[in-house]
Amino acid sequence: MSIYLLFRKSKLFRIIWGIFLFPLSILYQFLLFLKKSATSKIELGIPIIGIGNITVGGTGKTPFTIWLGKFLTGRNLKPGIFTTGYKASSKKATGINHQDKFGDETLEISNELKNIPVISGRNRAANINKFKGKNLDLAILDDAYQQWGIKKCLDILLIDSTLPFGNYLTLPAGILREPLSSIKRADIIILTHVSEVSPEKINEISIILRKRLTKDVPIFHSSHIIEKFHNNSGRTIELNEVGEQNIITVTGIANPYSFNKILKDLGCRILKSFIFPDHHPYSEENLEVINHYADSKEVSFIITTQKDFVKINKLKGVPENLIYSRLNLKIDDEPKLQEIILSKL
Repeated sequence: MSIYLLFRKSKLFRIIWGIFLFPLSILYQFLLFLKKSATSKIELGIPIIGIGNITVGGTGKTPFTIWLGKFLTGRNLKPGIFTTGYKASSKKATGINHQDKFGDETLEISNELKNIPVISGRNRAANINKFKGKNLDLAILDDAYQQWGIKKCLDILLIDSTLPFGNYLTLPAGILREPLSSIKRADIIILTHVSEVSPEKINEISIILRKRLTKDVPIFHSSHIIEKFHNNSGRTIELNEVGEQNIITVTGIANPYSFNKILKDLGCRILKSFIFPDHHPYSEENLEVINHYADSKEVSFIITTQKDFVKINKLKGVPENLIYSRLNLKIDDEPKLQEIILSKL
């Protein structure tokens, strides 16, 4: 189990881990300071929107990136999405969609946004210069809050309400990528997974944020919802077909507990959860174990995420009852968020 998942499961673990690794956290912050000080911002000539977080693990960046891409194209803009291609087998940016060698998140985004170029590669400044003007008039940078070297017109910070700051320490003693003071760079803050915590918890997070912000930054609330399921033949499975059924979940994402909770709220009975590391490269052996367990139980569906499905579906022996969900984002006061985004372009 990853450190991130252990942080989620045990408050005692967070405390003990933080105490033992605190000196390394101080060293990490010093090295981070040197890196930021040595980084100069460059202007790339088109509006650039950065989406990111200050913690390791999943905050819901990919669903928000998809939401933003759809919104901007709906306003007759021509965005391109630039990802790092995390754990991709190729580091070369081609600007071609639907290439799984460029990473599972890149493939997930391009499958959802078929008319938007999704460009993968570590050097995003070079990629923007390469592709701007080619039917592309603005750039969306996925996972870019720590992209200090590119001047952005908008920095959107996502914070997971279920585990917003961990133990408040930076790596490796905690899950913060930067000290909490870094939130002051944000132009917009979006709290994700708000439906999974109490209103009191949301208020507590908001107070912590406001104390550290040096400007009037709008804070929006969002939740992840499932509207439909799909199988490998393209058939749509409605929610009422899945609710109250015995299921197995298969996930290789940062926050599998959130995914499982959404399914439980639909009324699903989860008999077993196969939890793999984030970005897990599924093997046929993995699928054999899953199928064997499903065959031994009365299971109606094996449910996975869209990100996992694009990898599992390439294997031999994919069962007919394997279905996947597309997590959609529900944003409170969405028109106001749209208005602020457009005003910054």
